[in-house]
Amino acid sequence: MIIKIADSENELERVMKLRYEVNTLELQKDFLPKGFEPKDRHAVQLLASQNEQLLGCLRYRMPDSSDDLTEEWGIRHNLKIAITDRLAVLPKYRNSRVAYLLMLAVYKQALLSDAKLALIETEEHLLKMYRRLGFMPYREKQYAFGKRFQLFINPWDVKRLTELNSPFASVYEKYMQELKDFAQVA
Repeated sequence: MIIKIADSENELERVMKLRYEVNTLELQKDFLPKGFEPKDRHAVQLLASQNEQLLGCLRYRMPDSSDDLTEEWGIRHNLKIAITDRLAVLPKYRNSRVAYLLMLAVYKQALLSDAKLALIETEEHLLKMYRRLGFMPYREKQYAFGKRFQLFINPWDVKRLTELNSPFASVYEKYMQELKDFAQVA
């Protein structure tokens, strides 16, 4: 399986199509648009594929202003904050490692972006997975389509991640080793 940033027009179109098919057609989340959203402009779209088939995707973004954080997330900070959303996985791959590998890749993006806090919003049935990764719920939000949970993580708190046995801890260690190796070559 390949996890990568969607960087061609074709890959981005396939990501948008998958997001729409999973979230709107299958899961009936009719609040999501069919194509690109304004927030996609400055976002990283990660995709998971195997043998040219797109299996899943998610969006990673750094909010443009603190207004986005206050309105959507109830947070007022001047920190670098990363938001992960629009996770979509084809039904037959939902019990596979697709979402897990996408989350490991997005965690590394948070490190690369020097995000001090990372946020995600999810349905109740996914809380267990996100808690295992190290996310902590901080509030519930009620929408017309149902209840969702907003969660956060400090990507740099490796002590906590290690104590939780989060797979993010090994991604952190590998990233720090890469930095150390790079510094020795430079």
